[in-house]
Amino acid sequence: MRAKINYILIILTIMLLSACCSKEYVIGRIQLNFSILDKTTNKDLFFGANKLFEKDSIYIKYITQESFNKINNLYAANLDSSIAINFNNEDTCFIKYPDSDIDTFLVQYNQEHTMNKASPCKQTYNVISALKYNGVLLNINDNPIKIYK
Repeated sequence: MRAKINYILIILTIMLLSACCSKEYVIGRIQLNFSILDKTTNKDLFFGANKLFEKDSIYIKYITQESFNKINNLYAANLDSSIAINFNNEDTCFIKYPDSDIDTFLVQYNQEHTMNKASPCKQTYNVISALKYNGVLLNINDNPIKIYK
């Protein structure tokens, strides 16, 4: 009988500890802002009086997807001079420009940890640690990051 009670107490403790961990999702730093500039004139291709393209005409394809989708700037409030790209924890992404040119981003991440406010549970999330655009290393600390086409 004592063994049954101990077994039940162990099961209840495990269930209680599992329940205290929040299922809250931590996004991390997987989105960066970009200015896409003409490499000869240094003019912005998507913003300003002399822009060549509309900002909603740029598409992204993650390595795990089959097709390109419009870049969603839903979580990038008040962006009127840069394009926000969410890399979605993917290590390879393709960008398709209005002129049908396709370029490649290679992304590296570091895993970081935080404690949940409501419980003692540790949560893990990704932070971009390095980013290459067509093989060229970009400075991820720039905001926005400048890309020259």
